[in-house]
Amino acid sequence: MRALVSALVVPLVCALLGLAGCSRTGNYYLVGEDYWLSYLDRDGSFTRHLHKLARERGRRLVVMTLERDGHESSRAGGEEEAGWLASAVWEADPELILVSPFQAGRAVAEAKRRPEVSFLVLGAGGNREAVPPNLAFLLFDKAQSYRDAGRIVGTLAAGSLGIGTARKKCGVLSTRSTHRDRTEIDAFRQGFLESAGEHLLVVEALGDTKDRVKIRRAILDLKLEGVTYFCLKTYDLTRYCLDVLQKEGGLAIIENWMKTWAYDDVVFLSIEEDYHASVESALEQARGDASGRRLSLMRGSTRVLWNDGFRELKRAAGHE
Repeated sequence: MRALVSALVVPLVCALLGLAGCSRTGNYYLVGEDYWLSYLDRDGSFTRHLHKLARERGRRLVVMTLERDGHESSRAGGEEEAGWLASAVWEADPELILVSPFQAGRAVAEAKRRPEVSFLVLGAGGNREAVPPNLAFLLFDKAQSYRDAGRIVGTLAAGSLGIGTARKKCGVLSTRSTHRDRTEIDAFRQGFLESAGEHLLVVEALGDTKDRVKIRRAILDLKLEGVTYFCLKTYDLTRYCLDVLQKEGGLAIIENWMKTWAYDDVVFLSIEEDYHASVESALEQARGDASGRRLSLMRGSTRVLWNDGFRELKRAAGHE
């Protein structure tokens, strides 16, 4: 049962954000696509922990799964619902609605129409300007994790522990040029240079492209330069890049590998959005902040995850 839950987030919303409606005791909803909900609670442990805390607070938690067109997959009372959420949600007097980042635009519009309900978007998505006071975003700052990953890969590239990894270079492959991407790539570079020389790092910025031929050529060119470790900032093309590395050879650092656990013979490091730790941290902040000030953005934490299939590399990096 995917009751992800708001009971943990409500104290945060009340104490830290000052969102409207926090004095009410209505129902809480988690709204998102099936694949997104599955990702949040892949092994069930997160749900079990949060659901237990929710029961301790006497809250009722409801999960609503959306179809790919962004509308609810279930129908209230057997009637067809044309709106974003079933009318049954509003009839139940919701207090807080947690929303998938893919529904951010709809959440902002709905929050403006229903100022008595609080909304929390769990991730980046949509236009975050001029959001209503009853809505906030939880955003994940990956820069520190990219720096940590860079430091790990730098250690491997330099072969500083002398187990046969010397002279293997790292390549960063980028297909976007947003401020966030530049910041994260720079953080990775800084971490790498803490452990290895700049001559062992190659950054290949391809601009905004979805050209697979261009991507494949870039990977093969990097391999000719001696690159073994590939930090992939390639988004929709990441799976294709992993296909190429699987066939041609190479190891990858990607984001959110836990979504699929695929390519476990290629991915050795992943930058993961840590929802559990982020919510726990938010609760601690809420306890320590009684100012009632409103923040439209909250920072979630991330972590570097090792693929346990690469234990030798992990030992080489001094992580075992």
